[in-house]
Amino acid sequence: MKEIIEIPIDKEDEKLIAQAEEILTDLGLDRSTALTVFYRQVVLRKGLPFEIDPIDFKQENDRGNESSK
Repeated sequence: MKEIIEIPIDKEDEKLIAQAEEILTDLGLDRSTALTVFYRQVVLRKGLPFEIDPIDFKQENDRGNESSK
C-alpha cells in the first residue's frame, strides 16, 4: 500500500521545483520515483547520497531566514 505524503513548498522554491522536475522528466523520472530513489540511497549510504558544501548550505539557509522576516 502506498502512503501519500505532503511536502510544504515555499513560494520562493516553486521555480526551483519546476526546474528540478523538468530535469527529472528528461531523465524519465517522476517526482515520486525520484524521491523513492533518493530515500533508498540515503538508507544505503546511511547519509546523503551527495556532498553538501557547508558554505553554500549556510548561504542558502541565511537567504531563507531573511525572506521569512
